[in-house]
Amino acid sequence: MPSQLIPISFIEALGGGVIAIALLFVFISLIPSLRGHSTRLLALLLVASLALFSNHWATYFAALFIVATAVTELEFLQNLAAIIRGNKEYFQYKKEHLSREQVEQKVEEEQKQLNAEENHEKQTITQAPVDVHRIIKLEQEAMKRLEIHFGENIERNVRIDIGSRRFELDGLIPSVVDDMKAETLIEVKYLRSPNSFPQFLRAFHRIEEMARTYMKARNKIAKLHIVLIVEGDDRLRDKQLSELKRLVDSSGVAGGYSVFSTKELSVDFKT
Repeated sequence: MPSQLIPISFIEALGGGVIAIALLFVFISLIPSLRGHSTRLLALLLVASLALFSNHWATYFAALFIVATAVTELEFLQNLAAIIRGNKEYFQYKKEHLSREQVEQKVEEEQKQLNAEENHEKQTITQAPVDVHRIIKLEQEAMKRLEIHFGENIERNVRIDIGSRRFELDGLIPSVVDDMKAETLIEVKYLRSPNSFPQFLRAFHRIEEMARTYMKARNKIAKLHIVLIVEGDDRLRDKQLSELKRLVDSSGVAGGYSVFSTKELSVDFKT
């Protein structure tokens, strides 16, 4: 029996050493502050030791790919897998979700642009404070309301590459079966007050063109749904709502709209 525990090759000895190190990380993972990194290292070491014990080229390849997922950018690995499979279509259509930092940067840039346009109209220079995290929470709450309205899950903060074109969507309800149901593209805009509505009107044609370009590049039918979040107790003035309805109804892209005030969206979370 003891002789069975003695490694018969360098590979087995190396695998045993890796397992011994992995056992060390089992105890380290009990420390809350180190649990995340130690658990990941434990998993990687176990994968490496299993590959060593199996001593087969296919297991080595699988282990290399698994370990690479922990230390390499996901997009690189996806590209590599597509090359190995010979999947040319993958490079024509790729979908991923924006990171938290990318979402925050996007919201901040949109608000800076809105502030710059308002300053240009008023011929003044002011720097309105931007609470990016609050705006993101408001947008998330609006998406929850829309999921109830549509009765479907919404993919949020999606980036889609179609050939050489790139689209960043606040929300997407994809078509499960091609050409059987239109996709829904959701664009969310936060307005600091009803007075910011003219800035949205100028942006609408850009949003409309984005949707039209998406349909052409994707070769699919899509609808555009506009979501406005207006700071304060009121949504929009009656005249503004009429203008929004006219704009959406006369658009070359089929769609709809939803308008929320920050007061009604703030009910479910603390600002």
